[in-house]
Amino acid sequence: MRALWSLNPYFLRYPWHLLGGVVFVIASAVFSVYPAIYIRQAFDTVSEALRLQSDSGALLRALLGYSALILLLSALRGAFTFLMRQTLIVMSRHIEYELKNDIYRHYQDLDQTFYRRNATGDLMNRISEDVSRVRMYLGPGVMYTINTAFSTGLTLVFMFQVDPKLSWITLAPMPVLVWAIYRVSTLINQRSHAVQEQQSAISTLAQETFSGIRVLKVYGLEAEQTDRYAASSEKSYQLNRDLYRVNALFAPLMMLLVGLSTVLTVWIGGEGVIEGRLSPGVIAEFVYYVGLLTWPIASIGWVMSLIQRAEAS
Repeated sequence: MRALWSLNPYFLRYPWHLLGGVVFVIASAVFSVYPAIYIRQAFDTVSEALRLQSDSGALLRALLGYSALILLLSALRGAFTFLMRQTLIVMSRHIEYELKNDIYRHYQDLDQTFYRRNATGDLMNRISEDVSRVRMYLGPGVMYTINTAFSTGLTLVFMFQVDPKLSWITLAPMPVLVWAIYRVSTLINQRSHAVQEQQSAISTLAQETFSGIRVLKVYGLEAEQTDRYAASSEKSYQLNRDLYRVNALFAPLMMLLVGLSTVLTVWIGGEGVIEGRLSPGVIAEFVYYVGLLTWPIASIGWVMSLIQRAEAS
């Protein structure tokens, strides 16, 4: 993170975007957790109605009321998520704009020795690809870090208030999920870095070719230069192929571990219902919590990868 501290002055230029984004993140997290309570109550209402053979009209009215509450909370969550992105992501776009202008001005202040030492393609990559990677840290990286902290913390509080034992069992696969995604993200970061370097090499080769096209034609080197470019493109293809093979592990791995949490929730929760310790609605509530925790916990590895890439850039 040491290299990224130099970006802090840019955050200070947009205090209202940053503060507003944090407020909207908290609001979004709150409205995402509360539907679980009404899901539990709805399931328990149905269970109780079936047990007592209550009036179906009253049951229908109760379910419609719970459905309206859940839809309202989901709509509020969506609205605050939209506002969250409109503040933090827009802020990152403003900073990206300023960074590119600052780098461009800095380039013009450097002496000719610097330009003799550095390839033009590399310098172009710094102001385009590298700034884009830094922007991913400034926007999505910051946004999902704050969102993960509040969403996870709030969800855990609600879970442990309902049943600590079931909470621990439900969360058991989650550390494995974080570790696995971190390992996959590290591989993605390493291979992305190799892809990035090769992209710089291709840009440099193309720039040298077209800036020196007259010399190439005079000496009849077109075929040789084409072969060099083809070899460089082939290497880029192989590096991208290796990267996307690792990327392909991400979703199946996450689905497997989340599915394991859901199975444990239904199994152990079902035993609790049989023993009379839990109500059927608690199982539905905890399945909702598992879904709610999936992205925040999965995003830990992804955000760490974003930070690593931004730090390198």
